[in-house]
Amino acid sequence: MLLGVSTGVFYGTYEQTAMNEKIRQLADLPIDFIEILFAEPNALEIEITQETIDAIKGKRILVHTPFYQYTKEIIQKTIAQAKRLGAEHIVIHPDYIIDVNILKERDVIFALENIKSFPSTLLCGFHFENFAALVDQIPVSIIVLDIGHAIQSGGEEEVIKYLDAYNQNIAACHVKKEQFTLSCMKLPFFSKIPLILEGRCKNREELINSIEEMKNISVKQRNNF
Repeated sequence: MLLGVSTGVFYGTYEQTAMNEKIRQLADLPIDFIEILFAEPNALEIEITQETIDAIKGKRILVHTPFYQYTKEIIQKTIAQAKRLGAEHIVIHPDYIIDVNILKERDVIFALENIKSFPSTLLCGFHFENFAALVDQIPVSIIVLDIGHAIQSGGEEEVIKYLDAYNQNIAACHVKKEQFTLSCMKLPFFSKIPLILEGRCKNREELINSIEEMKNISVKQRNNF
């Protein structure tokens, strides 16, 4: 099982010292992936230092775009950060896309998350059918499946719909600690796809315990679901 953690698990500001510190705090953890969240546009101005980049060598990296409508400038700056970090994918929210053309002809791979985030400030999932229709209009073929947002949209059966439709195109899954015990998490699919821990952790001890719990998610055949 491949495991990862988002820098979003940390509280705090996005000042330069804080951002670099967040990333370095994940460097020595027993995980395969780090998702670096640039939550606000001004976070894209932060210099990720060479010391930080050296510290995370050997980890596979995802970069998450800011929670704002995507201007050409935001996409360009996100791409620049992703390239510097050697990111495999850039995670995007579909309804922040105001012009699909800014995603075209880029030498990076975007991954579309099943999340509806605009204009509401409450992050909530798309119903599968709405998401599938939207995917057809966007030049992105890779998906990041957020388990919590899928559950919000239609329960555990909604997760199954995503797995059936996008099985080969799911780059990673976002999951929170409270979702580890869901029946759908016992599906064999989750033994071969990166699980990226989201949700705030109060301290490093809680984070380490959450990673250990992720490791212990039992894997059963789908016909036991």
